[in-house]
Amino acid sequence: IAAGGGSIVRFADGRLQAGPDSAGADPGPACYRRGGPATITDCNVVLGRIRPEHFPSVFGPAGDAPLDAQASRARLAEISGQVAAAGGPRYGIEALAAAFVDVAVAKMANAIRELALGHGEDTQRFTLMPFGGAAGQHACAVAELLGIESLLLHPLAGVLSAWGIGLAERR
Repeated sequence: IAAGGGSIVRFADGRLQAGPDSAGADPGPACYRRGGPATITDCNVVLGRIRPEHFPSVFGPAGDAPLDAQASRARLAEISGQVAAAGGPRYGIEALAAAFVDVAVAKMANAIRELALGHGEDTQRFTLMPFGGAAGQHACAVAELLGIESLLLHPLAGVLSAWGIGLAERR
């Protein structure tokens, strides 16, 4: 269940959407400096949840540039213009970024709720174990929507998906 950092954000069909399409690692989010689309990662950059100065300069075509917060802002400004042109609200960049994060969080919570209900379970009875690169940024909000009171955040939560793929039996 994911609406992770690479999930592309857009305005389509009269609403804000996050995923299921992903920018992947290449081109990656707009802030990676390789011409990628706006993503949840870009929203987190704009909101100050990801601080470019805390990341190594490994981005851009040559792999030697820092994250580009201006590219994130520019892509979100384009979407803000699309929303306004369609008669929707006039979002500021930060407000639009927050709205996209809310959409992604709701999408994750709804998917978990649907899965649990399909098995006759109540999400409030469980501990949420988030994983993925953006796990720590969104886990509490997802848990809150589900009525979950406890989280188990593995120290390697950011790489558990990749670790699992590496350990999985190929078939």
